[in-house]
Amino acid sequence: MRCNPSLLFAIQVAYASVGVVVGIIVCIAFLDKTFGNTHAAAWGGVSGGLAFLNLTLYVYVFVTREKRGRPLNFNLLVAFAFEGAVATGAGLGGFVAYLGLGIDDSVHHHEPSLVKSWYVASVWSFMTLKWGLSTFFFATRKLRQAPLDGSYIAITN
Repeated sequence: MRCNPSLLFAIQVAYASVGVVVGIIVCIAFLDKTFGNTHAAAWGGVSGGLAFLNLTLYVYVFVTREKRGRPLNFNLLVAFAFEGAVATGAGLGGFVAYLGLGIDDSVHHHEPSLVKSWYVASVWSFMTLKWGLSTFFFATRKLRQAPLDGSYIAITN
């Protein structure tokens, strides 16, 4: 059973929009002197940016394919997939690094406040990992579907 494309699009847009708003709020909140966790602020901003990239991809595919009935740009989908892969790698690296730093601080009995801890930055780098994976898998799924029905165009120089 296939889901209604308009309903699926609305759910995807709502999900990505919430990600953008939360990423921006986290970035602003953790840059404030009250919290002062610049690492979490940076990863929150990157997460919000990737949520916006994901939102852009959803809108592009829906408007181009579902509404206009035009073929998708193959190179643009490859670029989205590449950006998702790079973001996934960065998020995974940040997640492992901040988790390691947090464990190291706990083992050596350094007790920073929860707000300034490495674990908060680890959570937001994981959110970056999640948005990177979402972008990568959605773009590659559209790339895999496109050659089957001939609905893509390859732009070459």
